[in-house]
Amino acid sequence: MKDLAPLNLQLDFETLNEFMPIYILFDSDWKIRRFGRTMAKLGMVNDHIGQHFLNAFDVLRPRKFIQNTAVLDAHNGKVTARM
Repeated sequence: MKDLAPLNLQLDFETLNEFMPIYILFDSDWKIRRFGRTMAKLGMVNDHIGQHFLNAFDVLRPRKFIQNTAVLDAHNGKVTARM
């Protein structure tokens, strides 16, 4: 099997909501920019837009969470958090 090159897909937000309704989109400063309709059902509101990730969520794991890619890489890109 040949190695497949990564795809560079661009989706509008309506399409993104259809395929991934539970998404949260952050900018490079960890501010919330958009979220999917399922996140709205779970309690996210428009007031969350523009808020920093750590103001909207409590990080449970990794315990020493620092917003940088090295920490995410060390934990396979996974963060456990609650609103």
